[in-house]
Amino acid sequence: LLDLEQIANGVYSPLEGFMLKDELESVLNKSELPNGVIWTIPILLDVNSSDSKKINDGDKVTLLNSKEEVVGWIDVEEKYKYDKLKLSEKFYGLKDQDHPGVNIINSLNDYFLGGKITLIKRRNSLYKNIELTPKQTRRLFEEKNWTKVVGFHTRNVIHKAHEFIQKSALKRGQCDGIFLHPVIGKKKKGDYNSEFILKSYEIMKKKFYPENKTVLGAFSTYSRYGGIKEAIFTAICRKNYGCSHFIIGRDHTGVGKNLPSKSDSSLTNLINKLGIKIIKFETVFFSKKNRKYEEENQSQIFDENDKLFISGTEARNLFKNFNSPPEWFMRPEISKMIIHELKAGKEVFIK
Repeated sequence: LLDLEQIANGVYSPLEGFMLKDELESVLNKSELPNGVIWTIPILLDVNSSDSKKINDGDKVTLLNSKEEVVGWIDVEEKYKYDKLKLSEKFYGLKDQDHPGVNIINSLNDYFLGGKITLIKRRNSLYKNIELTPKQTRRLFEEKNWTKVVGFHTRNVIHKAHEFIQKSALKRGQCDGIFLHPVIGKKKKGDYNSEFILKSYEIMKKKFYPENKTVLGAFSTYSRYGGIKEAIFTAICRKNYGCSHFIIGRDHTGVGKNLPSKSDSSLTNLINKLGIKIIKFETVFFSKKNRKYEEENQSQIFDENDKLFISGTEARNLFKNFNSPPEWFMRPEISKMIIHELKAGKEVFIK
C-alpha cells in the first residue's frame, strides 16, 4: 500500500496506477514507459492464485489495510502472470538468492493486477506529521523562496560522511536549501529502524545544520536495492517533490554488491535526461593527515594508508556492545542517542 499512496499523492507522476504488462515489459527492456517517459522501477500489485480467479478485467477491486479498512480501489484493466525469474534477471541482471531485491521479487504472488487506482484513506503512520506530499513540499519551498533545492535520499542514521556530502552538495549546486528525505518503509535485516533515523536528523537540524537551510521529510517507500536503476527512480521522485538537484553516491541504494557493469553503462546516459541536476559523489573517506573528509578524484591522489573507513556492519557491532564509533565517523550526540535507545531495550536495528 506504500505504492498506492504514493501514486495517489503524485509521487509517481508518470504513472496513474499499477503497471500493465506492456508497461512492465517496456520498463524492463528499455527503462522507459511505452509513452517514452524515462522509468526504471516496476510498480506492481500482486495477488495470489485464489484471489485472481475472482477478478476479471473491468472489475473495481477494493484495497484494504492490515486492519481490514478500505483505503482505496483499483479499476482493473488487466490481470496477468509474469515469470519472476525473468523479472529478476531483467531488472537486476542477476538471480542471486542472497540479494534482498531478488528475494522481494521471489516473495511476490503469481498474478499481477494493472490499472488506475483511487485513494480514499491515507494509511496510519507514526510519522504522518513529516510525511509531506509533493504539493506540500513545493509550496513549502516556494514560501521559503528556494529556487534551487538539493534532495538527499538515505536509509541510514546520519554519520559524518553523509554530513560532508550534504554540505558539499549545497555548495556545488549553489542551492538555497537541502531536502533531507529518509526512507521509512520496509527495510532488510540489520538496517536502522526508521524511528532512530528520523531522531538522528532531528538532532542534526536542531544543533548542527545551517539555520533555514534544511527541510526534513519522511519518504514512505522501501528500498529495492537496485543500484543505478533505483538511483534514477529516486531522482525522479525528488523531482516530483520539487527538487532541482539530487545527490547520487557511489553505491546508491546498493547492498555492497555491484550489479553487472553493463547495466550501469546502458543507464548512465539516462541521468542527463531526467530534468533534475545530479550531484555525483565518488568514494568519501576521512583523511588522517588532513583531519577531515575528502572525496576521491582524478586530480588528487591519496595514500591508501591515509584513508579511514568504517563499514555499516562495523558500526552496528560497536553499538550492539554499547560502544560508540569514533568521533570522526559519527557525532557523539548521535552515538549517545543510539546507545541510550539500545540500553532502553529499543529495536534500533531491524531483526
